Amino acid sequence: MNTIDARLVAINADNGEFCQHFGQNGIVDLKAGLGDAADPKYQLTSAPTLAGTTVVVGGRVADNVQTDMPGGVLRGFDVITGAMRWAFDPGNDDPNAALKPGQHYVRSTPNSWAPMSYDPAMNTVFLPMGSSSVDLWGANRTKLDHKYGASILALDATTGKEKWVYQTVHNDLWDFDIPMQPSLIDFPMKDGSTKPALVFGAKTGQIFVLDRHTGKPLTEVKELPVNTRNIPNEQYSATQPFSVGMPQIGAQKLSESDMWGATPFDQLMCRISFKSMRYDGLFTAPDTDVSLSFPGSLGGMNWGGLSVDPNNHYIFANDMRLGLWVQMIPQKQEDANAPASNGGESVNTGMGAVPLKGTPYAVNKTALCRRWAFRARSRRSAPCPPSI
Repeated sequence: MNTIDARLVAINADNGEFCQHFGQNGIVDLKAGLGDAADPKYQLTSAPTLAGTTVVVGGRVADNVQTDMPGGVLRGFDVITGAMRWAFDPGNDDPNAALKPGQHYVRSTPNSWAPMSYDPAMNTVFLPMGSSSVDLWGANRTKLDHKYGASILALDATTGKEKWVYQTVHNDLWDFDIPMQPSLIDFPMKDGSTKPALVFGAKTGQIFVLDRHTGKPLTEVKELPVNTRNIPNEQYSATQPFSVGMPQIGAQKLSESDMWGATPFDQLMCRISFKSMRYDGLFTAPDTDVSLSFPGSLGGMNWGGLSVDPNNHYIFANDMRLGLWVQMIPQKQEDANAPASNGGESVNTGMGAVPLKGTPYAVNKTALCRRWAFRARSRRSAPCPPSI
């Protein structure tokens, strides 16, 4: 098991005592090699994955704090001794290179905070990846950040060698990381055969089906044009992948008629709020104006994964939709010297402008209904309508 403060622990199931032969008296320090990784900037938010005789762990790197953050290194440990068998550093051109004394893994790289999947027949671990720090600003991203961000990564469980990687969002500026473990299925083909596959959902409301051996889509995915914006030096992608061969859940473009209110007045105010924001659909890029992100970084298909009925070929998805209004706020020089946030969830809970230290911006990111709630309170009007 692991702890949220980044320790890998082996406990004797018979008596509850630490396994003394594992690591240091039953504990492996997972912050080793990370450099500055104070809690809650680096935490473990999902259980380790037992892949044969290798225990595989990722780690959560806090969102939208600063450009200098712990790296998202992935590691495999011997299940008996706790010795590290391999590391995969997504920021290193040689991702399996061993650290030299005094070195640490590359900082601020894409990380894997969600649960993983393991296929024993292939001896392969499938890891859902997030984006590099600071999530909503990508002007400093490297070619490897672009390769591994918001992707599914397949690694050999024994060696940590890469088998393939498949990306679902290019230059992710929305915190649309993959939030769930892929489900292993036998996918029915047109000729009546089946193919070993992965199926997983995303915060974007997309469902992807990939060949388990190659990482290639088994259903149609189109690269469709999306709007870009005006943040200086941002590495915008002119297209994004849309999984058009599978159902898209909650990813439809909103209109005024989708706004809700308990009374006609509430609905009117919600529509006015909606119309006041820039909204280009699923991939509405953040900028210094107020824009709407929907289904939002806290929405879509999120933690928990998909359930699969292999007999009737059904997929069951838990869908959440939480529209967020987002605004990038240019920082003054004196603001740039202010301390970064501690890595908690304030940036996602409407706590005002949060500085993105190391960038020219702070970000204000709040639930759509909460924005209307603030207005409603100021008018002593009706309470906030639920989020769309």
